[in-house]
Amino acid sequence: VRHHNIFRGGLAKHSWEVYEIACRLNGESDKPLPQDSIAICALLHDICKTDTYYISPRTGKPRRNEENYRKGHGLRSVNILEGLGLPLTHDERMAIWWHIGEHEMGGDKYPLEKQESETIPLCCLIRKADGKAAHTH
Repeated sequence: VRHHNIFRGGLAKHSWEVYEIACRLNGESDKPLPQDSIAICALLHDICKTDTYYISPRTGKPRRNEENYRKGHGLRSVNILEGLGLPLTHDERMAIWWHIGEHEMGGDKYPLEKQESETIPLCCLIRKADGKAAHTH
């Protein structure tokens, strides 16, 4: 509610930007990653925000559902996607979970997973693309 893309359709715009940046970075790599994994992770990494942020019908201003916000971010997105039946590879799961790195809620509860995420190329790519997309506005 205070950062980038705080308008109706902002989440879709951000997700598309992450996808475009990730594809560009992947194209520059000497060890490109699978395109389908990039699409899944880039486009769906913030799926948890669909019921966390909304435009108030009364004021027209961005608002946050505090109860859903406290449920987490990256891991919550993974749980939503898997709950919908989307099969994720280990690397896709980790890239969505840890796309914001050390800022992920509960990172102190999962130190080994957090550390592992720093070694997975797909995690690093999505984290970098997300950071670049977030700072272009």
